[in-house]
Amino acid sequence: MQSIFRPNGRQRGGIWADLPLRLKGLVVVAIPLAALLASTASFYLIEREDQEADTWVERTANAGRIIQNCLARSLEGESAIHEFVLTGQKDRLDRVQAAAETLASDLDTLEELMWHEPVQLERVRRARLLYQEEARIWAEMSSPAAGTSSGASRSALFRRCEAGMDALQVELRAMRSEQERLLVERVERVAQVRHQALAAVAGNALLGLSGGLLAILLFTSGVARGVGRLQRNAARLEQRLPLLPRFGGSDELGSLELALENAGASLHRSEEERDRFFTLSLDMLCITTLDGQFKRVNPAFTRTLGHPEAELLGAGILDFVHPDDRAGAARQMQEVAGGNPVGYLETRFCCKDGSYKWLAWSIAPFTAEGLAYAVAHDRSRQKADEQALRGSNARLTCVLESITDAFFAVDCSYRLTYVNPEAERLWMRSRQDLLGRSLWEVFPEAVGGSFYQMYDQVMRTGRPAHLEDRYAPFDRWFEVHAHPAVEGLAVYFRDVTERHRADASIRRALKEKEVLLREIHHRVKNNLQVICSLLRLQEGYIRDETLRQVLKECRERVHAMAILHDQLHRAKDLSSIDLGGYVRNLAASLFCSYGVNSAQIGLRLNLESITVPFDTAIPCGLIVHELVSNALRHAFPDGRKGRVSLGLRLEPSGEIELRVRDDGRGFSGNAPSGSIRSLGLRLVDLLAEQMEAAVERSNRAGTEYRLVFRHKKLREGTQDEQASDHVG
Repeated sequence: MQSIFRPNGRQRGGIWADLPLRLKGLVVVAIPLAALLASTASFYLIEREDQEADTWVERTANAGRIIQNCLARSLEGESAIHEFVLTGQKDRLDRVQAAAETLASDLDTLEELMWHEPVQLERVRRARLLYQEEARIWAEMSSPAAGTSSGASRSALFRRCEAGMDALQVELRAMRSEQERLLVERVERVAQVRHQALAAVAGNALLGLSGGLLAILLFTSGVARGVGRLQRNAARLEQRLPLLPRFGGSDELGSLELALENAGASLHRSEEERDRFFTLSLDMLCITTLDGQFKRVNPAFTRTLGHPEAELLGAGILDFVHPDDRAGAARQMQEVAGGNPVGYLETRFCCKDGSYKWLAWSIAPFTAEGLAYAVAHDRSRQKADEQALRGSNARLTCVLESITDAFFAVDCSYRLTYVNPEAERLWMRSRQDLLGRSLWEVFPEAVGGSFYQMYDQVMRTGRPAHLEDRYAPFDRWFEVHAHPAVEGLAVYFRDVTERHRADASIRRALKEKEVLLREIHHRVKNNLQVICSLLRLQEGYIRDETLRQVLKECRERVHAMAILHDQLHRAKDLSSIDLGGYVRNLAASLFCSYGVNSAQIGLRLNLESITVPFDTAIPCGLIVHELVSNALRHAFPDGRKGRVSLGLRLEPSGEIELRVRDDGRGFSGNAPSGSIRSLGLRLVDLLAEQMEAAVERSNRAGTEYRLVFRHKKLREGTQDEQASDHVG
């Protein structure tokens, strides 16, 4: 204890000095509080012992009474047995039974009271065994058999009963003696505990009083010295003087001293950092009086304006402000003198070379020191950019005002921000009535329509879109181009109603021409059929077989062209024809015309559906006609069986391959070439040359012709041009 509270210096009193103030305060409070708690505990022990003693005495007294009752019941039972033996009266047995029941109940109660005293509890249990033995003897004596037994038997039962009763009384008297002894011991122990507790209360009170006074003395003296030292160091810190050396210690006062030293060092560093920031900052920084006189400027200030620091110090801000801006700057400086900061001020400031630069100022007054702190930024370049932007906007506005397309712009909320004159004309609204209003407020009928959906899509996706649709309220067609903009949408549109009317007129004319062209094809087909019929009639009047064959070939060629015109008449597209379908119909017609038996000469078709122009289908049809009819006439003489095969496919290179093959007798190998150049085959060569087709002929296992020609694709608009040509 003495080593803890020694106050002589850091080394000797280090433990107490290093304790935190909270812990010292806890020590000051804990010493008397501990003494008080100890005294309270002693009083509690006395109270608890008294309560336990009272409870035990009460329980012991109850046990004594019960033991006494047990003795009385045993004596009463013994007396009743004696009387029964002497008199033989049965009512004495009833007294014995009543005494037995009372004794059993008392023994049960006594066993409950003695559960915490093993010796006494054992005696109670032995007494219960003796009682149970006595109860059996009493039961034998009271049974009907005992009344008829001899006197010797009853004497034996009586002696057994008397011996058991004596033993039971001995146990009960021993229990009573033990209870009296325990009561004396408990009273002596309670007196001893009370004496010890009172002595502890007195000792604790004396120790708490002396220790508390000593701790309070040490605590108050140490705190007073530490606080005084802190006050002196705080005053020296405010005067920028060196701090006194620390007294030492690790408590809160020592921590405060250390924190004060750190604060002084931090203040010194912050002043250095402030000066470094002021010197190295790229922003223009200055300190002025509240009336605008320069007190200090940083190098960026002098570098930007060109004035040396000596020329600026002592001068006023207004001395360098452009005359046109001086009045506004003076009003702002009055606000600063009144203690109100200036968030933003733009002025032109005179440079050393006489030019002016735009400066943006922010000024914060510090009235306690009579100073104002200002930050300025050179905005000359931004001003030039703004001027250029205004010129660009003016030119853009001039373009938008003069273009023939209508134009309007909306923000993200669809409020109209710009409308050019053409839009005013088409909308039949003035600019003053439109600007600032929602587009859907001006045109509520368009909400949910195609234009609304397009604008919403462009606003959401940020991708331009194009739409051409009719606006019912105006009964006009509009072509609209919507583009995303920074603030919303930019929309160009024009009235295309007249163009739509012209397109409708052209479509009607084309429809009429198409109907006319179909009628022409139909009439041509009919005329060709008439020619075929005339040729067939003429054949009937001619006896020369060669001439009849020539007329038949002419009739078949005319019929081939009639099939083409019939197919064109039925086709949806008048400018082209399905070459595969045309060749299939032509081959079937030739087989029917020649009356070919399909069981004798077969027809095999492998034709792709290829769309070709009209001028390609005609020579192809004639070539197929010549080759197939030539095969049917000459390839299978004398009832010879065989097959004619037709193939049509589109090559990956974009060329069309046409194959006509028969497995008949073929051309004679030694026949001169002139002998096989009939009119039909010469016609095949001429038509192939017209189509710019390459022709290959094979005479192996029959005859095969292979024609390869370029696939001419239709260009858009060809249908209309060809329709016009056909009509012409």
